[in-house]
Amino acid sequence: MNADQLVVFDTQKRQVIANLDGFKRVHGVIAVAAINLVFASVTGEDKMAAVDMKSLKTIAMAGPINYPDGLAYAPESKRVFVSDQHGGVDAVADAETNKLLTSIPLGGGAGNTVYDPGSGHILVAVHRVNELVAIDPAAMKILGRYSLP
Repeated sequence: MNADQLVVFDTQKRQVIANLDGFKRVHGVIAVAAINLVFASVTGEDKMAAVDMKSLKTIAMAGPINYPDGLAYAPESKRVFVSDQHGGVDAVADAETNKLLTSIPLGGGAGNTVYDPGSGHILVAVHRVNELVAIDPAAMKILGRYSLP
């Protein structure tokens, strides 16, 4: 995070193969092999970066996102969901154009955002209101809110 780098690690060889500069206070990273892209939340620039897996070049920066943190990829809709921890939203970007589509208000601070392959939904932990929010990635709408003690 504080090195302002995205570190590329080969899990087969168990070694670092690149340190990519220009990722100011990067927080979240998700590799999507099906589309040969890596997405990173570049918190220091209020953006989400899209990096080509083969060339390791940044191909796009989408934003602004107030405080981009966790990331999730929904394969059916080809969308990336970025938890905006301070903005209280889950930002949604198109993974093909790498453009922001919308921000979904959560009613509290966005914690981790994950894709659930069983339901096909995006799940977000919401701070201050102690909820788990389920989002339909195709409709980009909240399906339900579940109270957590």
